[in-house]
Amino acid sequence: MRHLHVLAAIFTLSACMPAEPETTFDEGQSPLHVGSVVVPSGPVTVPLLPSVHSPLLTSQILCDSYQITSRYDDDDGQGDDDQGDDDNGATDIATQCGRTANRLYKEVQVQLVFLTNPLTQNRGLAALSDQSTFLFPDGSYTQGAAAYKTAHPKLFDDKAVVAIQNKFIYKPINRDTVILIGDPTYSLHGGTTVDSVQYHVYTRKHGGEGTCRSLFNLLGKVCWTDVTGEWVYRQAATGNSTAHPVSTARAQIPTAPTYPAALESNRIVCDGSFRRRHGESRTCEDTVREFYKELQFQILTLTNPDTVGSGLATLNEATTFVYPTGLVTEGISALAVYAPLLFGENSAPVGIENKFLYKAIDADTILFIGDPTFTMFNFATGELRSVESVQVSLYRRNATPLGNCRSAANPAGDVCWTEIAEQWVYGQPMLAH
Repeated sequence: MRHLHVLAAIFTLSACMPAEPETTFDEGQSPLHVGSVVVPSGPVTVPLLPSVHSPLLTSQILCDSYQITSRYDDDDGQGDDDQGDDDNGATDIATQCGRTANRLYKEVQVQLVFLTNPLTQNRGLAALSDQSTFLFPDGSYTQGAAAYKTAHPKLFDDKAVVAIQNKFIYKPINRDTVILIGDPTYSLHGGTTVDSVQYHVYTRKHGGEGTCRSLFNLLGKVCWTDVTGEWVYRQAATGNSTAHPVSTARAQIPTAPTYPAALESNRIVCDGSFRRRHGESRTCEDTVREFYKELQFQILTLTNPDTVGSGLATLNEATTFVYPTGLVTEGISALAVYAPLLFGENSAPVGIENKFLYKAIDADTILFIGDPTFTMFNFATGELRSVESVQVSLYRRNATPLGNCRSAANPAGDVCWTEIAEQWVYGQPMLAH
């Protein structure tokens, strides 16, 4: 989650490391030392590649949260979607992570081409399915490809997209799941441009014969599904989200003032994107409800100034944050620098509206999707402010065994979930009445 006002005085912008020189990544080689992973400190540059044909850069790949998995872990034995690209010998984290990022990148390149031509737009949206959940700038959401395709034109006032900047970061968390973070500008027919801040989670499909689509194989199969995406289009000067018309295909996230002991069923998204591992007994709903126990406790501690540090225990130096202006940072230390810019100095949350959805994609990975209003208290002035937000987080269960996780009923329990990455886009703070 957030709000490191208690640490802000410790960290300064001068502590941020400069960006590394940008080099391209060859899938056959690792640019890093065997077994090593580079963890950036502070801001991470989102490179703007010259064209859709440009090779992916090492600076665009974040491998600090990557976990090695068996080649056939979760596979259905029906063939491989990347023929001739074997991971059996890739026990080095950096190598396997880089290959995973490049596999998705090949398909993203195809999307960027197809989405900028009205005749091929549907093929550009082929990564969407009935398992896709999308969060829009106003906090509404859709479920499924058909609903998104109905709502999509409203994002651009029905103007055709003619160009999309190739400006993204890839953060694989295993060989089947990649977080895609972007800050591209869209060019519309007639010369209008729209800035964006966006966050997607892609999962790899298993089975089937043939190779995945790429710029060299446009008729290849679609191997990656966009299971969750957040698009927030913004005003360039302020970073505030831009309002867009609401289509009838978009729904509202349920709202409540408090967090009940048991999670309501209408907040659980079990749409078929959940992948159960061999021998795994937990279902999608089991996983969500287990996660909610700790999340509920986290909310309670974040909104109490005496326990806010406990509420931040899910963050670490490999947690990626995406801010309203498109800035990307790595680590809890960097968050301490930028949180006051979002909420003001000396401010802390004293209330977080219960307006979230929960979506499990496997027994260890949860997507936390929200449109809550934050009530912020300024300790210096005594003012209360309301801040609207649109946000998506990905949490992963850590190595701590389940059974003694912290919760409202077990506040001294273990921290069992770690936040891997989160995008926040906040509206203009307003004085509470």
